[in-house]
Amino acid sequence: LRDTPQQALVEHALLDHRQLAELKERMRSADRAVLRQFGQHLKAHVRFEERELFPALETRLDQAE
Repeated sequence: LRDTPQQALVEHALLDHRQLAELKERMRSADRAVLRQFGQHLKAHVRFEERELFPALETRLDQAE
């Protein structure tokens, strides 16, 4: 998917995954603020994937067939 319109979406998703992994590590000794931040970020990430990334990838894959 490099050099395609979907590349920015994929990069966004990968960045989200890295940030969620970092937050998960911080949760080992986390207070409520970190847990809340993780929950908000996870919710936003799932919405992004469902509403933007996956539809764009489906379109791209349909065109490739």
